Amino acid sequence: TFDKSRRHFDYGAFTCFWSYFINEKDCYMKIKGSILIVALTMFGLEISSDESFDYSSREDVKEFIQEISSKHGFDRSKLFKLLSNAVYQEKVVRIMNRQPEGTMTWSRYKKMMVSESRLSAGEDFINLYRDELKKAEDLYGVPAEIIASIIGIETRYGRITGNIRVLDSLMTLSFNYPRRSKFFKVQLEEFLLLSREEGFNPELLEGSIAGAMGYGQFMPDSYRKYAVDFDSDGVRDILTNPVDAIGSVANFL
Repeated sequence: TFDKSRRHFDYGAFTCFWSYFINEKDCYMKIKGSILIVALTMFGLEISSDESFDYSSREDVKEFIQEISSKHGFDRSKLFKLLSNAVYQEKVVRIMNRQPEGTMTWSRYKKMMVSESRLSAGEDFINLYRDELKKAEDLYGVPAEIIASIIGIETRYGRITGNIRVLDSLMTLSFNYPRRSKFFKVQLEEFLLLSREEGFNPELLEGSIAGAMGYGQFMPDSYRKYAVDFDSDGVRDILTNPVDAIGSVANFL
């Protein structure tokens, strides 16, 4: 689909349609020509769009692969295969372009974010992880209720963590969203490093439209810097482990 205006509509052909019985042959030729022009225009736009979404053929993607491979010792051919398999997400760009501007009042934010269901879920979460929240408060100096509230606001206590592949989101925003491409290329680099360090399969991880992950919706750089193995099982897992998420949110703050 295209969010493009139909720039090649032939008003002469449209007018001619209504005078069809006056000059049938002339009208037929004009309408036929207009249909051909529109078809060719749309076909051309589609080719152009497909090329910009085919990451394997883009020079800026190849330059990024070259830079990251040299900088961090990634296997160039494997990295090329991984990034080439990323899928452009139109939804990501569309939602990013609709981000609200201006300042939101507390009353409006409270009405939007604080509900009986969220409060009930928060009470259950605090009761279930009371000891871990107290431990995080003692260790990092962040009140337990603040830690729990942030996790509740971000993901409803792990219930809504995002369903878009992080690889797709970050590739889309790095190479098809010029306004913030610099920031998201850094996040893509951090995501690749994170996946290697933690043993993640980068093709499987899912998150928000911006590539944020887990209970606390950490961006890749924040995951690398602030995630902690709070239950001492040898893994920093804020994706599926609420205990690690509690310690990591507190450490972040």
